[in-house]
Amino acid sequence: MFRNTIRMLCNPYGALGEKIVAYVIQPMLLDMVCIEMVQEVFPEAVQFFIYRNPIEVSISLRRIEEILTQIKVMINLSNVASIVRLSLEFIGEHNTEYRAWTYPIHPEFQFGFRGACFTTYYYLEAPKRGINIHGVRYEDLITYEDNIIKNIFQVCQLPDSFIEKAKAAMKKDSQVKSPISRKNVRNAL
Repeated sequence: MFRNTIRMLCNPYGALGEKIVAYVIQPMLLDMVCIEMVQEVFPEAVQFFIYRNPIEVSISLRRIEEILTQIKVMINLSNVASIVRLSLEFIGEHNTEYRAWTYPIHPEFQFGFRGACFTTYYYLEAPKRGINIHGVRYEDLITYEDNIIKNIFQVCQLPDSFIEKAKAAMKKDSQVKSPISRKNVRNAL
């Protein structure tokens, strides 16, 4: 089912007129638990984890909260620690390391902080479980864009001719057509 879902989502779009070279799938925050399944079902896939300072993730999620009511409700629930643990168990992650975590910042930032810590922890543990995954620090991607993009393309065995397109994409809002576009978040704040 996982394989067929990915294939359906990545159905080639013929109107582009070019041969599809690769697919890039960007999973959500808590989808880190799927990295083992991706490796099992698509052993040739190259996996990357782009990580960021958990406090920066918390701030970003707090901004999004101004637009998405469902996130606002979740963030402001009284017992976020148990909710995060239950959510993780629901999607198949049964680790209990997260039960007693405390947050060094205001409670409104707790959900984003815990989510960032969870995904980073899971990424750091992945190679111990034999997962072939590469890490990229978000701040390095922004600061050393040319080198990082070139290195990513080398690891993925993609032609250098696409590097300029990738750099141009870095300047665009990847959420431009979603409710959480930069413009919408800026207007909400």
